[in-house]
Amino acid sequence: FTVRVERIIPGGKGLAFFQGRAVFVPQATPGDLLLVRGIRDRGSYLRVLSFEILAPCPERVRPPCPFFGDCGGCDFQQMAYSCQLTSKQEILLDALKRIGKINLPPDKVAVFPSLPLNYRNRIQLKVTPQSVPLKWGFYAPESHRVCEIDDCLLATRSLWEAAQWMRKLLDRIPMKGGELEEVEILEGDEQQYLGTLVLRENQHSFDLVVEGLKQELRKSLEGPAWTIDLLSPSGESKCVWGNGHVWKTVGGFRYRVSQGAFFQINETMLSKLQERALDGCTGKRALDLFCGVGFFTLPMSKRFESVAAVEVNPGATLDLKTNLDENHVLNCEVLNLNLADFLGRAQASRSSELDLLLIDPPRTGLPPRTVQGIAELKAKKLVYVSCDPSTLARDLALLVKANYEITCLDL
Repeated sequence: FTVRVERIIPGGKGLAFFQGRAVFVPQATPGDLLLVRGIRDRGSYLRVLSFEILAPCPERVRPPCPFFGDCGGCDFQQMAYSCQLTSKQEILLDALKRIGKINLPPDKVAVFPSLPLNYRNRIQLKVTPQSVPLKWGFYAPESHRVCEIDDCLLATRSLWEAAQWMRKLLDRIPMKGGELEEVEILEGDEQQYLGTLVLRENQHSFDLVVEGLKQELRKSLEGPAWTIDLLSPSGESKCVWGNGHVWKTVGGFRYRVSQGAFFQINETMLSKLQERALDGCTGKRALDLFCGVGFFTLPMSKRFESVAAVEVNPGATLDLKTNLDENHVLNCEVLNLNLADFLGRAQASRSSELDLLLIDPPRTGLPPRTVQGIAELKAKKLVYVSCDPSTLARDLALLVKANYEITCLDL
């Protein structure tokens, strides 16, 4: 049967309709006319397995990555970048309407383009089981099969070169694909790299791997400045090389980032994100929830008389305290608490009104039972930084119900 793709939904699939049922099409572009040849019938919807393009949308392009489609690392390369931005805007507006019951016209969402490729400063590569020499890549769509790649166009070129250096190192030690499950690499300033090696379950070679890494690293001192942490299946973490962190500079501020701490991944948009989030924000008191290593806390300290920063991760909290010292910030209070405990303490203290409340939660968003406590903080202005349209829409609906008004939305 034939269908025409109407739009893109979260996860990058095209949405079409056939005989009253939704049809989900991988690697589609809005406007494509398709002949569907193979499906999986899921009852309420159809999942397309194979199709032929009868009439492509004008915005359909040849994906620049040769692994696109088999690799599940990204979703939009079949579309021109302008079409990608439009689709992402539609995904956001649809989530607001469908989940949050919030209707906004497209002109209320300001879109800020990024580089379409070579922007990521962090990658998490899955290792092919039992591979010798070691092979890695990303999971194929909707599976745990590793799609092996020899390049990733989303990573910065310097980050991918560092990944190649790491793979050569790993091939020289007694650690092959049978023991290693994942390699994560974060790029810092001036060829600093933070590598985290995650071992598979049921492996008992932790000490052997540590010693092998150290021996090879002693021979490789001409390489980049690496910090390497080894993470066992039991959760044991050991820094086997380096000083345990990298430094990153954004907006004139220096940030120490250690293993397990979150940092924004779009290298080309870091300064723009700070500027937009804090545009026009000044005053006496500000609060930064889910503050991490202080990505927003540090610039907030220059705009407000006092700042409180709340973070539950003890490692990120230590990084934040170091970053305050490194940047000579004296007007910030750091609280290593989860959100519920902090809100209970804030309610008991009945502190004075906030000029700004900035929230940058994980993908899961705000715990719903905390939203009322957040509203009771009585912030004059609230900035919500999100990486997931669905949880953003859910939380905004609750905040609007608590008498906040959406004044602008940036994508």
